[in-house]
Amino acid sequence: MPSGWNLEASLRSRSRHVSDDTEHTFFVAQALLAHPNDPVAFQRCLAWKLRFWLLGVPAGIGLATLRAILKLWLGFRPTRGGVFSAGNGPAMRSGIIGAYFFDDPIRRKEFVSAATRLTHTDPKAEVAALAVAESAASVLGQEPLKELAPKLSGLGGGEEWSVICRRLEQGLAEGRSVFAFADAVGFGMASPVMHITPSPSRCMPVCDLPTFPRGPDISAELR
Repeated sequence: MPSGWNLEASLRSRSRHVSDDTEHTFFVAQALLAHPNDPVAFQRCLAWKLRFWLLGVPAGIGLATLRAILKLWLGFRPTRGGVFSAGNGPAMRSGIIGAYFFDDPIRRKEFVSAATRLTHTDPKAEVAALAVAESAASVLGQEPLKELAPKLSGLGGGEEWSVICRRLEQGLAEGRSVFAFADAVGFGMASPVMHITPSPSRCMPVCDLPTFPRGPDISAELR
């Protein structure tokens, strides 16, 4: 483990407030550690965490996520609770899956799919979630930057996604800033999820993480 990095210290905050992105990342990490080899059991575990999370009346919860969790409380199985929406909920919680399975693309896809379909069933939501997971895996696997955009383009998503990935490839090649790239793809909090996702994907490869744990060290730190 590289020296100078501590998960607990990194997550501390004076205000002790965290975003829903952080909360969902914790839920996914806990479900992964409980069921690292079974995406079905992982999905059931994550479903219960989301059920109890809703009881805390979280601020800013997305409508699709709210509807899906209410369906879970009404007795729908995790495999049947998702609603047809391309919201960004799955994308905001999939990065940790990419990090955990950075060297296992098959499991990475299985677990992202399980985490996505729990709340969102629109294929666009799954493509976006996979893009975030693949970007995280690429960073931890120290893959060449030029391979990222073609990899993301291969996830599907139709012509709209292909155009966005070509813009990502061009932005990386030109060394555009994250803000300039976000403007180019039309990023905004109300933007469709496939327009939002490439911006964090653009951030990840250029983050300065000299002491951040790589690969298997992620699992060790989580434990």
